[in-house]
Amino acid sequence: MVGTRRFTLGRQWEDKCEGCTEPLHYTDATYFNDSDVKSAAPADGAAAGAAGAAGAGAVGLVKEVLRLHHATTSTQRHNEIVEQLGDPPPAHSRDRGYGMSMWLASACVTLHEACKVQAADLLATRSTTGRLERVLKVLKAEIAKKYSSPRGRQKS
Repeated sequence: MVGTRRFTLGRQWEDKCEGCTEPLHYTDATYFNDSDVKSAAPADGAAAGAAGAAGAGAVGLVKEVLRLHHATTSTQRHNEIVEQLGDPPPAHSRDRGYGMSMWLASACVTLHEACKVQAADLLATRSTTGRLERVLKVLKAEIAKKYSSPRGRQKS
């Protein structure tokens, strides 16, 4: 199996196979989607409400990170990023939260040194909201830097 970012591997075993040079290898794989509230919802009501808030949080985080991405990136540079990374997932995409978190993290790694230094962890984390929160932190720092520097300040 290649790429275990959306799967967790469980029990592994092998069976002997007649005529095979090596045994057949098996493993249990569990797909997870932390941006899909229905599949991650716990059984009890209070925890289910918290899971719903977390799912709604991912949607809100996508919107905020995307807003800050556009605020920190010129149109020309954004178009270059789209050329390099491809188009962001469409708004109606089933896995938009996850897809957008990966696209925005990749854009952040390409554009900002603070994301480059944490690229391996940022792109490998299994938490959609965790990934978005880390990108949001970098973009907020970029905004603060932009408006606190003499070049970025606006005249009153």
